[in-house]
Amino acid sequence: MKEKNVIKKIIREIKRLFWQTFDCFRLYPNPKRIRHNFECICQKNVSFEDTHQKIVRTSTQNFDFFSDGLGTSNNCDFLTDPKFIHAHEAGKATTPEFANCDFRWRQRIVLWAAEYASQLEGDFVECGVNRGYYSRMIFEYIPFTTLGKTFWLLDTYQGFVAEQLSQEEWKNQGPHLVNSYSPCYDAVCKTFQPFGDCV
Repeated sequence: MKEKNVIKKIIREIKRLFWQTFDCFRLYPNPKRIRHNFECICQKNVSFEDTHQKIVRTSTQNFDFFSDGLGTSNNCDFLTDPKFIHAHEAGKATTPEFANCDFRWRQRIVLWAAEYASQLEGDFVECGVNRGYYSRMIFEYIPFTTLGKTFWLLDTYQGFVAEQLSQEEWKNQGPHLVNSYSPCYDAVCKTFQPFGDCV
């Protein structure tokens, strides 16, 4: 019983930090703003698709990478690196519902951090694993099984717990957070079973 309470406290603290981070950086667009913009498009009798395509066409002309809320003309050599591509494909295979999402820049940051952390003392911990997308990439990218470390995969493995969301969290995205994830504990166990260094 004590262990359950400790885990609940850890998850609550992680959630608090998660939402603070997203509130600070506004990584997710405000749903009210999206609705307002969409209504303006509808009132002017302009299709949302045409407007979106126009924005994308003008925005992407000078970028080497444009996806996941990021456009850059900086060095993107990692996109063609066979080691990265292999890790990217391994991660993608864990979560088919992300098949059409392009998280490659975000993935590169995760892999860079994992590579750096592999040289430090201590284990690895991922909080909010879902189906193991990023963890699986890390196993593919660095020789994790040779490091003598354990990879701790923390999650409910069935999405957010409604009772643990604050009123503000529930109001902002509650139904989406609770209903967007399907139970995946068995799938994660199967994915990481060959590695033996996961808990």
